[in-house]
This record gives sequence, structure tokens and C-alpha cells, in this order.
Amino acid sequence: MAYDYRKGWVVNPNAPTESLEAKLAYVDNGTQQIDPDRYYDPDFMAREWNALWTRTWLIAAVASDIPEQGDYSVFRLRHEAILIVRQANGNVRAHL
Repeated sequence: MAYDYRKGWVVNPNAPTESLEAKLAYVDNGTQQIDPDRYYDPDFMAREWNALWTRTWLIAAVASDIPEQGDYSVFRLRHEAILIVRQANGNVRAHL
């Protein structure tokens, strides 16, 4: 059986029609070409900012980047900058 990237792999081509194997949904594993506009379109960027980047955890710095009291790191993401500082008591604080 030939593989058709538009349909995906058939799990078991000999599976009975009513079996779970025959009913498995097709999973798109990203075989379509990505539209290059998504990298340059300001509207897409704004939608992505609101739907993704403001709703997920991000690693702004690692502890080894600011080992000593007074050390700091600046995390920039789009139009925001977050200042991460090692305090005198050893705690780390972040300021938007």
C-alpha cells in the first residue's frame, strides 16, 4: 500500500470496518507547507501574542545567569522587557 501524505498512514488496512483501528482519526503531523506570511504578517503576530505568548510559561533566565547579589538579566519579548534581579538575601525577583 502506497503512503499518501494527505491521508496519513493507515494503522491496519485489513481491520474490520467497525473496529477501533478502522475508526482512528487521521492525525496531521504537519506535512503541509507553512504559509510564509505567518512570519511577517503583523495581524498574525498580534493573534499569536494574545492566544499563545501571554498564556504560557516562558523561561526568562536560569539561576546560573544571575549567581551573585545584584546580578540581573533582561528578558525581552516583543514590546515587553522583564528585569530579573538577584537580591541581597539570595531571592530572585522579576519586574515588568
